[in-house]
Amino acid sequence: MKVNDLTNEGIKDLWQKAQSKIQGWQAGRQAAQSASELDRDAKDIMKQTLFPAWNKFLISQPGYQNLTSVQLNDLIVNWINNRWKDRVTTSNIPNPTIQNAKDTRGMYDYLLQRTREYLTASPGMKSAAPPPPAAPKPTLAPDTKIVNLDPIIIRYRNQDFSLDDTGNWVMNNSKKPISQAWQKFLDQQHDVALKSNAVPVPESVQLAEGGAAVSNAEPVNKEDVANVVTLAKSHLPPQLAKYLQTDIGSAGYKIASGDIDLMVDADQVIEFFKTAEAKDPTLAAKRMLQNYFENQGLEANVRGRNVHVGIKYKSRGSDKVKIAQVDVMIIPEAGIVAPWHQHGLRGQYADPEFKGSELFMLISSIAKALNLKFDAFGGKLMNRETGEVMARTRPEVAKILLGPRAKESDLDSVKSILRALENDPDKEQKLAQARQDSSKGLLRLPEVAPAGTAAWFNDQVNKLL
Repeated sequence: MKVNDLTNEGIKDLWQKAQSKIQGWQAGRQAAQSASELDRDAKDIMKQTLFPAWNKFLISQPGYQNLTSVQLNDLIVNWINNRWKDRVTTSNIPNPTIQNAKDTRGMYDYLLQRTREYLTASPGMKSAAPPPPAAPKPTLAPDTKIVNLDPIIIRYRNQDFSLDDTGNWVMNNSKKPISQAWQKFLDQQHDVALKSNAVPVPESVQLAEGGAAVSNAEPVNKEDVANVVTLAKSHLPPQLAKYLQTDIGSAGYKIASGDIDLMVDADQVIEFFKTAEAKDPTLAAKRMLQNYFENQGLEANVRGRNVHVGIKYKSRGSDKVKIAQVDVMIIPEAGIVAPWHQHGLRGQYADPEFKGSELFMLISSIAKALNLKFDAFGGKLMNRETGEVMARTRPEVAKILLGPRAKESDLDSVKSILRALENDPDKEQKLAQARQDSSKGLLRLPEVAPAGTAAWFNDQVNKLL
């Protein structure tokens, strides 16, 4: 569970999930767990759940910055007792001595002590009955093929999305098609949800670690990615492999990756498989590519814009044969779109905080201020009202969004964009949407946040750990 996910939910839902997670940790804890393991678990709960929730509650109180030390100490004690009243009735931890509403160290230390106390169920405390054991998970037979995982619903920002019969995501309430950027985002959320068992899965299917769309796929180590890409090319029609776009996403730049993304131009796939006359030429071409892989004895399936295929390879430094999930993305004008997603070539994954999704959210914020909109999977900067394409390439987009002296490299990351905006007179207008996203925990802006804000509190706890 991530902090960014939690801060978008109400306190009640947040705490239900927090308690569920804590109970899961308790159920799985060995009787002889070491003090270091307990401390690690307590700090995980603190950073991911407890401290962000307390921050959110505190700044919601009228005049919270003017609370006396006595009022503040009573508030934090009552707050945690109320949320853990099902388990803790008395506490051996001394009352906190927090002096003001900005005393993050004092707050953090007190909550951390109470978290350790909660996990260990010290003498004098009442414990709830342990949760029932988890039901055994179904097993996946070696010859089982994951063909369809419907019905699947992804809920995001109070909107339900589901897969239609063409394999694309649609809004449930309107059934309207959504942008390619949203298609990619929901595909990613879907894969994350599958790996965490957060969406319904047919009883006969259990997903393996690694890529969620290919059975028995395992994460691919950084040193194996180049070999897997070469093998994937060999399984593609030569006419398509010739123009394959690689280095998409983080595979090959991070220690291990759940899947490897590649891009192929949609028109080239349609032309090769002769599907131009089909009702949906692109979907028909994706189905043909799936069959092309399957005829070679490979597992393949279509989901959204991707044709997922399992590539067998021998892991470097061992004789073990593994399966990697390779996502062949069928993208219109892939040659123009690919540079927007080749962050690794520009060294951005050397920064452990870098996220492509945050970069595109910031670009969209700036575009919105200029009455434009940006489509990351179309490689298009467009007029928000007319849809007219204003720019396609990174150098062109940089000059429109950041000024005539801007360079392509200014669009490399959130940090580089903020540097480029430092002296921009319209900076605040361009960052308005980004600041709203930041306040919801969707985007991190590495700036000095005003004292007492939610972003400031999150900065403080990160400095403490």
